[in-house]
Amino acid sequence: MLQKNRIKLEEISNDILDSLKDKFSSIGKYFSTASPFGQIVNVLSNIYQMVLFYIEDSITELNILTATRKTSIQGLASLVGHNITRKISAEGTIFIKMKPSAPVENIPNAEIILSNYTRIINNKTNLIYTILLNSDFIKLKVVPNQSYSFKIIQGEFEYQTFSSSGEPLQSFTVPIRNKDIENFNVSVFVNNEKWKIYESIYDMSLNTKGCVVKTAVTGGGLDVFFGNGYFGMIPPEGVEIKVEYLITDGSIGNIPVVSSLDIFSFKDIGYSILGDEIDLNDYFTIGMQTPVLFGSDGENIEFTQRIAPKTSRNFVLVTPESYKNFLERFNYFQVIDAFTTLEDDNPFDDNTVYLFLIPDVTKRILTPLDYYNLPEGVFIINDIEKNKIYDLLENGGFQSITKDVVILTPVVKRYILNVVISVFKNADVNFIKDRIVFEVGNYFLMNKRRDRIPRSDIISIVENIQGVDSVFCWFLSEENEKDKILHPDSKELIGLDEFGDIVIGKNEIPILRGGWKDRNDVFYENSINYNKPSIVNIIVKK
Repeated sequence: MLQKNRIKLEEISNDILDSLKDKFSSIGKYFSTASPFGQIVNVLSNIYQMVLFYIEDSITELNILTATRKTSIQGLASLVGHNITRKISAEGTIFIKMKPSAPVENIPNAEIILSNYTRIINNKTNLIYTILLNSDFIKLKVVPNQSYSFKIIQGEFEYQTFSSSGEPLQSFTVPIRNKDIENFNVSVFVNNEKWKIYESIYDMSLNTKGCVVKTAVTGGGLDVFFGNGYFGMIPPEGVEIKVEYLITDGSIGNIPVVSSLDIFSFKDIGYSILGDEIDLNDYFTIGMQTPVLFGSDGENIEFTQRIAPKTSRNFVLVTPESYKNFLERFNYFQVIDAFTTLEDDNPFDDNTVYLFLIPDVTKRILTPLDYYNLPEGVFIINDIEKNKIYDLLENGGFQSITKDVVILTPVVKRYILNVVISVFKNADVNFIKDRIVFEVGNYFLMNKRRDRIPRSDIISIVENIQGVDSVFCWFLSEENEKDKILHPDSKELIGLDEFGDIVIGKNEIPILRGGWKDRNDVFYENSINYNKPSIVNIIVKK
């Protein structure tokens, strides 16, 4: 009656009706939708089609390579041992100093107690940041010209408690709704004693005080697992288990530029040495000492889908590819390149993995800027971010002891783009110029290629702009032009190849920027200017 290749609702209904007509030698009016039996046939057809849809959906969502729903992909990734990277909080350093108008006479011994995890608020974004101390509290002497530096992290700490059943292999789920738990700042306490967090149950030895913490299969929370005695201690029956974690906002917590303004204020109170509550804003101002960086939005779902089938269970970084996969999980970098130099003649760096990293610029700027107005520094990992990456590799237990890691400092190479176009009749030339500048800037902003930037890519972009008939373009290299000024007879091309494409070196970042002269003494403005030689020069042929 029913055929596998006919699963549309109309086809199913027609097949059922044709079968009934043949079997009972009846005419169609007895099975029309106006009859009770016709209504039953219609309902059964719908149910049958839903069953087929359910089967198809089950087959699709049970394969991580074909699954489309986020929960399906994350669940399948967890089953193969992949721990999904959650959002990461931005970190930085602040300083506080006494206000000239502070009523010091109201403070016994001129001392204020500041507690660990004291919260401050960004007055511009209303995001919460937390002060991290090395102890439960410290005493601050309220005296003129005295300042104190503190590490801060974006977000605020919360905790949930559970009760142990005393059984082997206990597990607890920390449910979170409409919030995000930070990837690294999670602690587990059993009877107020902090237990170490391991990557796997099998990393724990006999009665080790430890546990395993994973991103919850259902997403948004945590799963906490304890041992069976042989691999990890079993928490005794009835003891309190506290899971402490940081709630974060991810990349929007980044403050890439040290502000001279008082953008922070205290959200929590302090105490006098007698225990009286004190409004810290009456006594201190807060300033930025370093940028607040490295906040990211966690693992991209497309990356999870791609990397989960390749998950390694040894959690060790050895090959350049494993370093690239590890860093890609943080969703913080625009370009990640890892390589060794085994092919060269220097045997002393054969165990070194070199990392070339370009951050995602959109996570490092506070306000939208076009490509041509971005400071060159936003394309380069600074020392604070480098140290954070080294900490992740060394303290996370991922790096092989036989490997050294060096994060390269990128070298900025500046180029000028010249474009010659012809346009169709009645085309809006100003609109075309603006679109060329915008599309080219967006191409360079999102570019991930590490070998070259072909002229053909630019030609393709410009050709697709409405009103453009034909196009020709070429690049000028600052380094090449300087070389030709010094060596006019030199035929060597620097930064370009014989096709006019930009050639990218191992540690180079090519950007479109002016502020320099070519061999003909033409100065290019470091801006977009249609009336002067500048970053992008567009010539319209009539």
